[in-house]
Amino acid sequence: MGRKAKTYTLPDTVAGGRQTGVVPQSVPPEEQTDTISVIVPCYNIGSLVERSIRSLLAQTYRNLEILLVDDGSTDRTGEICDLYASRDDRIRVIHKENGGPGDARNAGLARVTGSFLTYLDGDDYIEPRMYEYMMGCIRQFGADMAVCRYRMVDGRQEVASADLPAGEEAVYVWDRREALFWLIAEDDRYVVQNAVWNKLCRTDLVRDLRFPLTKYEDILYVTQFMASAERVCYIDKPMHNYVTDRGDSATNTSTIDEILHIQLPSYAERDRFLESIGCHDLVLMHDYMVCKKLLVFYSAAGRDRTGSRADDHRRELKKAIRDLCRDRFDALYSTPVSDPHQRLRMRLFLLHPWFYDRFTDLNEGVVLPLRRRLRAG
Repeated sequence: MGRKAKTYTLPDTVAGGRQTGVVPQSVPPEEQTDTISVIVPCYNIGSLVERSIRSLLAQTYRNLEILLVDDGSTDRTGEICDLYASRDDRIRVIHKENGGPGDARNAGLARVTGSFLTYLDGDDYIEPRMYEYMMGCIRQFGADMAVCRYRMVDGRQEVASADLPAGEEAVYVWDRREALFWLIAEDDRYVVQNAVWNKLCRTDLVRDLRFPLTKYEDILYVTQFMASAERVCYIDKPMHNYVTDRGDSATNTSTIDEILHIQLPSYAERDRFLESIGCHDLVLMHDYMVCKKLLVFYSAAGRDRTGSRADDHRRELKKAIRDLCRDRFDALYSTPVSDPHQRLRMRLFLLHPWFYDRFTDLNEGVVLPLRRRLRAG
């Protein structure tokens, strides 16, 4: 199993950051001197893109540069973008051949002129005070970046506003390492999320970054994006609405093949970047999270009775897990986010996958149903 590694403890600041005890400050119109550039990739979302654009035009922070990138749409998306550009001079439209979300965002990056940069997917929408609160935090605490919580919504209906109520303590201030910790940890207490659309950053820090031209393009880019900031403000309130019911979206069409051959290489790129900035402990934590996910997919492939490649997937997943975990077991399962139940699962898997399968069958077929019945009374 490899040599025993030290047990990692969570620094007090990383355990939650420094809560400021105040809501973000407002930014009066006369003080909205910094331009925020918003890059919006749009592809065949004619039924949703208007809501996204309207949410940008409704922002209380008015000094915006809105770059709508029509990524070779074959429906009315490009036409709708042009219509809104004719109505508001803050909007510019870029029409290009289809190249995927990363390529569309890169096309927008080449045109950015604002001193702050953020993104919005063309099928999502945001709360009216989102950018004002983010800029207020950045100014109030001398931060380079602001991040906010998001919520998953049904795209067929708009949800009530999530504006911050007066007096609520909702802001945390992190340094670079703390921000990267919460990005890697994927912890619901601080939903940083591996996405660009809930983050606002100084443009000069990230101007030279570009997205990989592949699926899961956010994995490396967001890590580099967040690592560029010395200080990050986290607003613990959902102000970005992430639409979840598009069956054709990239996140809804992932397959085990893509996970093995596209996502895993992207995770390896993230590891190499974290190593390059001296975050070896975060590499271990990240690989623990990856092993945890791969075990889930291994179980799912075992339950697949319809796919012709289920056995092949199991073999490939087994090799990927062993390559990541076998020689670093103690190190991976001593990180601050490691779970004793996951440690047991992985020990059984590494001993022999048959033991892991039997444990999973017992847990899902007997233990969990029994617990649910006991809770139900």
